[in-house]
Amino acid sequence: MIQTLPYDLEVIYSPGSDIPVADTLSRLHLPDTDFQIQRDTEAYVHAVMKTLPVSDSKLRKIRQLTEHDKQIGILQSVIQHGWPSTRKTCPVDASAFWNIRSDLAEVDGIVFKSQRIIIPQVLRQETLIQLYAAHLSIEKNKATREDAFILRYER
Repeated sequence: MIQTLPYDLEVIYSPGSDIPVADTLSRLHLPDTDFQIQRDTEAYVHAVMKTLPVSDSKLRKIRQLTEHDKQIGILQSVIQHGWPSTRKTCPVDASAFWNIRSDLAEVDGIVFKSQRIIIPQVLRQETLIQLYAAHLSIEKNKATREDAFILRYER
């Protein structure tokens, strides 16, 4: 998906019966693209990290407190080692994230849901206070909070 970002694509559906070699093409593996995909992914992650609305000192603090947050620690482990096949076999602390598991990633000790940071429990209240201290309107506060952070996840 990342490789297609520079292009303006038009997708047209064609039923498989109209494509005589569809089955063969769907099984075609391109081993030489693995390096390119990794490089593109790293570039995307770097771009996301640089555009976060968070200072470097705040990122360091989030990273440090994430190391000591039990729920996020278990979540990081599940993300790195793979999700179990069923929710019942998922660790309790990670099961709250089951429905969004495909959107989760761990980058440099910080857990993200898409481009939003999952804030450690001990830092959530402080983060909310800082957002509200900016004296933005209720709508802007909510938009900023929802665009950049995930402050609560219940089991």
